[in-house]
Amino acid sequence: MKFSWKNPLAHFMLGKIALGIPDLLGDTYYPNADYKEAISHQEKAIKLGLLKAALRSSFAHAQALDDLGLSYWYLGDYDKSVGYYLELIRLYPERSFWPRFLVAEHYFERADKPAEALEILKPAPDLEQAGSDYNKQRLYR
Repeated sequence: MKFSWKNPLAHFMLGKIALGIPDLLGDTYYPNADYKEAISHQEKAIKLGLLKAALRSSFAHAQALDDLGLSYWYLGDYDKSVGYYLELIRLYPERSFWPRFLVAEHYFERADKPAEALEILKPAPDLEQAGSDYNKQRLYR
């Protein structure tokens, strides 16, 4: 890939680099992450047309939304986190087990929306029972 500041895939990869190596067994999934840097690059990637650039595979776009949700979550900006997670749930419902869980947690613990929390969780057991590799990978997050 040739680097260009206008290339959404380049920003996507720089965002992944800013998160660092995941620690699957630790309390924090990305213990050495620069969340602000990751957010900057992932938001640029989406703004520059990551979805269109990654049409052969929606993985990059879905992963960018997930990384943005997680990054804002760890920075304590739950409203932005939930916004990205809701977009992920809408566009990629098959990848929404953990985003649904985190949105529901926010609705229960911070937003006083218990009915909405239960509603967003309804499809979650079916997603986990489907046993997708993605959900299995994130189970120990």
